[in-house]
Amino acid sequence: MPGISYRTISEELIEHAEVFRKAFKHRGYSVGIEPSILGAPATPTLRCTRSPTTMYIDVVARIDKTRALSWWQFCSSCSTDTRYAVAYVESVKPLGIPRTSLEQVLTKLRIGLWILRADGSLVERIAPHDLALGVELPALRTMPTKLRKSLATAYEAFEDSDWRGGFRESCDVIEKEARSYLWRGIRQERIHLVSDAGTPRSMTAGQVDRLTLGGLVKAFAQIRAPNQRDALIGKTLASINPDRILATHKGKRGAEKRLRTNVGRQMHVIIQGLRELLS
Repeated sequence: MPGISYRTISEELIEHAEVFRKAFKHRGYSVGIEPSILGAPATPTLRCTRSPTTMYIDVVARIDKTRALSWWQFCSSCSTDTRYAVAYVESVKPLGIPRTSLEQVLTKLRIGLWILRADGSLVERIAPHDLALGVELPALRTMPTKLRKSLATAYEAFEDSDWRGGFRESCDVIEKEARSYLWRGIRQERIHLVSDAGTPRSMTAGQVDRLTLGGLVKAFAQIRAPNQRDALIGKTLASINPDRILATHKGKRGAEKRLRTNVGRQMHVIIQGLRELLS
């Protein structure tokens, strides 16, 4: 194929590799062919980069679970958003093992799977995950109903490898619940606010509803004689607010590194805070 050179895959796979290369290029990735990766277990067919993500892809006619595991180990040892996916060409050779069994293995390893069907259609069977991100969340099914419903969308984002979106969604949920909690306390005259100058501070329902997460942090800090739950919710909001700002306003120097470091712990902080807000 003029101008295109593949050395590590069979000749019958080259035209199919081009289908995958063009597909990812159309998705906004910069795509390199068979790059040399220091420390990698093998030479991938494609390397796709789209800040902040790097994804390695093997175009294959038969899926090698040992090779997939080696790539999982490599990507899991990286410090930035690194993913691995298998691009399987269905028309060249059958899988050789039951698809359900194979997909269970790849799903467990959080490795992506694309299938190029005999009719030329491209199907994403499993979304590739950021393997370098060490986030383990409590099982959603073990949570109380209200908490489970509140976090369902965020958990779906994490499952779809969008951990940034999952974190932002979780922050939106706890912000909404914190507003409701604060106004309920004010309306019932249990919560009284005191300004920084030491004078009583009154708030209407509309004013509370317009509070940002940062505004809520300030409001909870101004509660006169807070109970244990008030204090815990206030600390929760104060903890997540700096990282929520980074997740919302991209481009700040060091933001990605800090978010990757903090997001796992902050999700646990959010879950604990929501347990208090929804109990």
